[in-house]
Amino acid sequence: EESISGAAQAVHVTQPTLSRQMMELEEELGKTLFLRGKRKISLTEEGLFLRKRAQEIIALVEKTESAFSKPEEHISGDVYIGCGETEAMRILARAARKLQRIHPDVTYHLFSGQGEDVRERLDEGLVDFGVFIEPVDLSKYDFIKLPTSDIWGVLMRRDSPLASRTAVTPSDLRNLPLIFSNQPMVKNEISGWMGEGVEHLNIVTTYNLLFNAALMVEEGMINRVNVRLRGPAELLRSLHDRDLTYTVDLSEVKRGANVIPLEPGSLLEFKAYEVVSSRPNRLVLEVDALAEKIVPLEALVTPPGESSELRLASTVLEPSFVTVQGPEHIVRTLDKLDVVYDANRETEAGARSVSLAIAAPDLVEVTPPVTTLRYTLAAKTELLDLERLVQLDGGELREYMVEPPRVKLRVDVPEARKEDANYLASIRVLARVPELAPGASTRVSVLVMLPPGAHLIDVENLDVQLTRREESSEEEDAEKQE
Repeated sequence: EESISGAAQAVHVTQPTLSRQMMELEEELGKTLFLRGKRKISLTEEGLFLRKRAQEIIALVEKTESAFSKPEEHISGDVYIGCGETEAMRILARAARKLQRIHPDVTYHLFSGQGEDVRERLDEGLVDFGVFIEPVDLSKYDFIKLPTSDIWGVLMRRDSPLASRTAVTPSDLRNLPLIFSNQPMVKNEISGWMGEGVEHLNIVTTYNLLFNAALMVEEGMINRVNVRLRGPAELLRSLHDRDLTYTVDLSEVKRGANVIPLEPGSLLEFKAYEVVSSRPNRLVLEVDALAEKIVPLEALVTPPGESSELRLASTVLEPSFVTVQGPEHIVRTLDKLDVVYDANRETEAGARSVSLAIAAPDLVEVTPPVTTLRYTLAAKTELLDLERLVQLDGGELREYMVEPPRVKLRVDVPEARKEDANYLASIRVLARVPELAPGASTRVSVLVMLPPGAHLIDVENLDVQLTRREESSEEEDAEKQE
């Protein structure tokens, strides 16, 4: 809460009471737990340690209470799993799915972390079992090996000079800036592969889980040069990245990978500094011809889900073609660009339009950079084959003969109304009666009457033969019917 008053309100006690309890806790432990400023209060290192232990105790208490709260004859409860980011989790996921089908009241809780974090929670009883990625010391645990393996690799941008290779060697990585795992055993494993300690690598960032590290690679975090300088302390403290310049001569570069050595003495124009070293000691420039072409856009619109009454009826992009410009080896592979949009949350039918940025590969420019997606949502429909008696408009059916007396229709109706008897009964077939003498006949067109939301797809007969009966007595009519 960062304030005594806010914390007091959160735990429903008065501010003086909370202040006294905090001081009593510090006296009892003999440690300063809080840093009290004029406007806010924060935790010391001892306070952070205590908070972490308190959270672990509460989690363990809740886990224990949950275990005792379920009836003995009913299998239920919570399973806590600690794991790293590994393909082996698929095996656990499949096992959990099978178990949950048999015992649906079993709940799973996943904690993702590196090996040291998972081991700590396992030792403290906060997880029931852990999934570890080798190398790892499991000497004090009972364990089984899962029938899967993870492959070491180097994650890089697509425009990296190494991206086109099928494998990398230690020499490929020695001078490159790297984002590296901070797990000691992983460092030892990589050191063994490289034949030297990781201290000789140009490690610019460390990570524990891969996803955020991958984002830093994607955004070009490692495309930088680290320079070690020697000079007057005051001047060094005032030095910023914008003061560093290095001119690269591109007059001799050729298409493909170009390796340009970095000469420390050329990195700065300031005589007050001495450049001790730079890492990496070379620049690798990937040079390609500039290419341009026109490609179509394709709309990838996520429609409303199966539970929705709506469907995606139409999509149009304006413009539907754009010009792309960039490195030839990238541009020549582009046959189209996808424009992605999620319409899954829409709840009403109708026409809509939205402006969307056009995503393209790195180093590729798109003109224009924005397109307009026009799309229509309509009610989900279903095709029905119906048969309807031809009704007469302007005459009594007993005075005329209609051939055929019934007409077959194919009608598209809203899915929600397909079993609505009143709605379906409003679908009618009419024939307008002209002036006819008794005994005369003619062909007349039929008119299909549809309720709102229904659409006629096909009709078997567009017209019918209409004949006016001869005038006769009721007795004669009865005899004819017999």
